[in-house]
Amino acid sequence: MKNKAEELKMRVMFCFLENPDSTVTGISRTLNEPKQTISRMLMALEKEGLINRENNRHPKLTSDGEYWANLYNKRMNINLHYLMYNGVNIEDAREDAMYFALHSSDATMKMIAKTTEILRIKSEPSMKRKFSGDWLCNNLSDGIYNFPFIIYKEIAKNGNNISMANRGFVHPCTITVKNGVGIVQLQAVAMSEKSSLNGETMTGKVKNMRYFSYGEYIQAETIGDLITFPATALEFVTDGTGSEKILHGRVGVNMECSVGPEHMAEATAIFTVII
Repeated sequence: MKNKAEELKMRVMFCFLENPDSTVTGISRTLNEPKQTISRMLMALEKEGLINRENNRHPKLTSDGEYWANLYNKRMNINLHYLMYNGVNIEDAREDAMYFALHSSDATMKMIAKTTEILRIKSEPSMKRKFSGDWLCNNLSDGIYNFPFIIYKEIAKNGNNISMANRGFVHPCTITVKNGVGIVQLQAVAMSEKSSLNGETMTGKVKNMRYFSYGEYIQAETIGDLITFPATALEFVTDGTGSEKILHGRVGVNMECSVGPEHMAEATAIFTVII
């Protein structure tokens, strides 16, 4: 059940963000609520240390009040866009966004914020059907994003186009974006496969990767089990429209396993990230 009193408190605080010189009469008109109700809300906010009513005619947000008002306003906007990107009409989205802003955990809000950012990118009018990883990172907000990926064989064999190397990494991968620069990070894990030479089961890890960029294969950075390469190497193609759009980012890769390259099913594969 929604707590209308808490939602009204938040809406009153938002009024002070929009107009620091708000009055009881002005807030009453803006929110279409009786002046007596607004006065009670201001008294409650004063008790919580969020409103200063020393000047009763011109109350002000305290520093704590400004902090919480801005925080919940940000939460409200994130939830509003998330719901609207997912097809909720604006009237219902506004009401539900208010509720989610008040009651969602920080962890949930981080998840919603990242999902909303991806939905925003998919709806970006300047996105072309084909674009580079550089364009993606220049348009994404800073953050660490988890995306599913598949490593395909360069040439399908026996109707199977999934590379053995697809089992050689933790799923999903991460793309870290900061100041328009993106880094793809993979974590190698042990994988087992029967040797084509003697039938014995071999176990090893991908220890070396090179990615294709500007006409040549370039050495990826490897630190322990972590392998990274720049997101600029990815070439994207889109499928679908609007928030339902799927983005496929691809790059050719060469990999070497710790048990020896002769035990790799294929040397060259196609890394594909799916957004």
